[in-house]
Amino acid sequence: MEDGSLIHAGDNIESLYAHWGKEQQRLTSKETCNHIIQLKRKYCSTRRYIWQRNGRYMLVQVSGRMIIKTGWTRSKRSLTEPF
Repeated sequence: MEDGSLIHAGDNIESLYAHWGKEQQRLTSKETCNHIIQLKRKYCSTRRYIWQRNGRYMLVQVSGRMIIKTGWTRSKRSLTEPF
């Protein structure tokens, strides 16, 4: 769980809060979309939560309380870019 590997698109954000605690940043990003296979629907969002772990920024795109996409970067400049 340290790298977010047990969190998947469609999961509730509360499961991530239980392991990592509150996010360090909340950003408005460029629109990021993802098709969630289990729900058979495409979700888009501009809300992104950022956790800083082990020199990396862990990016979590959310729609409501649902995680729609996860990723990571080492570049602070690319925090708001779509991934």
